[in-house]
Amino acid sequence: MELTYAYTKTREMFGRQCVFSDRAEELIVNIPPDPGVTGILPKTTKDQAVQSCQEMSEHEVNTRSFETNSRGINHLEGGWPKDINPSEMEQTMRIRK
Repeated sequence: MELTYAYTKTREMFGRQCVFSDRAEELIVNIPPDPGVTGILPKTTKDQAVQSCQEMSEHEVNTRSFETNSRGINHLEGGWPKDINPSEMEQTMRIRK
């Protein structure tokens, strides 16, 4: 089975290059709705997957369980020690020095 194909055509035989440009919209066909077919509903399509062979896969994982903790800190302005009140200007100025 050959996986490659060599083109023997020259470039000019492939056709002209597409040149696209912006232009105003143009109405080509205007088909008004037919009031006689308003009661007709389209058929609903159904999709169904088919597998021709038996599925033979198995996956099993046994992991060790461990305890987790979640800790957070409230940062109003930086991470201040517990004994410092960040809203007190005197205490924060002392630490900043």
